[in-house]
Amino acid sequence: MVDPEAQLLYSRSARDLMALARRYPDLRQRLAPQRPVLVAVERGLSELEAALDAERRQLIHANEERLMKYMTAAERWAEAWPEVAREITGKPLPEAHQVLAQRAEGVLPFALPGGPP
Repeated sequence: MVDPEAQLLYSRSARDLMALARRYPDLRQRLAPQRPVLVAVERGLSELEAALDAERRQLIHANEERLMKYMTAAERWAEAWPEVAREITGKPLPEAHQVLAQRAEGVLPFALPGGPP
């Protein structure tokens, strides 16, 4: 990444973030509401590293929740899959696709329950 804004928003390196914050203090301040970890730059390396660790854990938990929504949405399809697989085995691709689409209708949701990922 060469764009300082992208670096401040996505860097995981405390040392890089501190250097960027020194180089672009106004940009860091403007982006802090979007990435609260940037506030910790003012409190020193140890505090910033702790904030980055907390941010990483928060992102991990958010990703786990997102994936759980997909797993829940796919449960009925997973139950139906063995029968669907037997039904499409040996069929030409266009015919198998048609069977898959028909069988998925009413089983797989069109929208993710619990909101967007």
